[in-house]
Amino acid sequence: MLNEIHRRFRLAMNGVASASMRGKGMDYKVNFGVSFSQLKDIASSYVPDRELATALWKEDIRESRLLATFLQPRDGFGKEEALRWMSEANKPELADALCMNLLQYLPFAPELAVGFIIKEDFPSKRVGYALAGRLFSGRTVFQKEYWLLFEKQAQEDVVSGNGMLAGLALDVLKKAVRCNSETALRLLELFKDNPLVYEELRFEYDYYSCRFPDLKE
Repeated sequence: MLNEIHRRFRLAMNGVASASMRGKGMDYKVNFGVSFSQLKDIASSYVPDRELATALWKEDIRESRLLATFLQPRDGFGKEEALRWMSEANKPELADALCMNLLQYLPFAPELAVGFIIKEDFPSKRVGYALAGRLFSGRTVFQKEYWLLFEKQAQEDVVSGNGMLAGLALDVLKKAVRCNSETALRLLELFKDNPLVYEELRFEYDYYSCRFPDLKE
């Protein structure tokens, strides 16, 4: 089946896109430049299968690793394996696909997200914030212990000297504000002494508060 999938990659190959990605640092051993929508179509031709997804993930081929995130069954995908895949998702596109297609649906997803956000290295934080953002966008409410850890780390990261990290943290804080009124008001109180962050979060609250499920009659 792997050979069949590789043939489909070659048929969908886009040399211009592949060269552009390589120029932006996507240094896979093989990159066919297949679009994400095409990969989604390819994935729809196969039944999710653990063995196939694992084999695809092990390949240093962009399309194989992205396809693996579609084809890995959610049931039976344990915490240890999830942590390993997160550690190996070393490119933003791959991290986003992993969070979107697989990790956000796992029952222990908040634990995974916060566990990576509190790590010291930027690549781990990037994956953790990507997952947290997905969860907040789906209005997932974190258990208290994970929320407090997220809150504390985001406070530090959003004012860090690392512009990329600060941007990631702020983007996810905005998504958290959109979850519900309780979370929004808590974050506004938390950042009331930081005018720049407060104004960003206040804008989100003013715009989205009318849509909060807990405020609807």
